[in-house]
Amino acid sequence: MFSYSQDKQTPLVNSELKSSEHQGNRDYEVSRRHRSQERLIQSLFLLPNYWKLVPCIDKRPLGRKWQDNYYSPQSLFRSLSQEGQVRVWF
Repeated sequence: MFSYSQDKQTPLVNSELKSSEHQGNRDYEVSRRHRSQERLIQSLFLLPNYWKLVPCIDKRPLGRKWQDNYYSPQSLFRSLSQEGQVRVWF
């Protein structure tokens, strides 16, 4: 559907086209985010087993007593691949 300006009666925006472009951009963003998450999960296999991993946001550790509540690369892989999330102790 087109919108028209009042003085010249010319199309301003094709709202259906704009909507489909927006949907395409959203699908691309979701796909890109999914690939990034998969790469992160797979990269956990490259880490040494003895490393202690703590979930963070902006370099701030999540959860209480994060020094005592950490993940091994294998347990973090299991949590992310099976549940799609990480449990944080509060």
